Amino acid sequence: MKTIDYVKYGSVHPIELQAAKYANGNLAIRMITHEAGYAEPWSNLTVNLIDGLENDHAFVDTNNNGEGILPWIERNGLGVPTGQVQPSGYCTYPEYKFDLKKI
Repeated sequence: MKTIDYVKYGSVHPIELQAAKYANGNLAIRMITHEAGYAEPWSNLTVNLIDGLENDHAFVDTNNNGEGILPWIERNGLGVPTGQVQPSGYCTYPEYKFDLKKI
């Protein structure tokens, strides 16, 4: 299990990323924390907004994770923005191309 430190709420949180698929086949990435010595769900890194994305593309959940998640993704070499965005409700979500070898 590989973790990446994520600073939020004034603390460092060791986060493990787990890649999976949504029912429509799009990339899903879950964030799992190991702070208490066992795995516990932290958040979903991605949201499933439209069908037919490329295998390594997904929209980042900036609604629940905040805009601060984007520099964390890029700083750790996890993915790069594609320049595409998808509105849903009152939010606009950026699409990223993820490095699946690092997830």
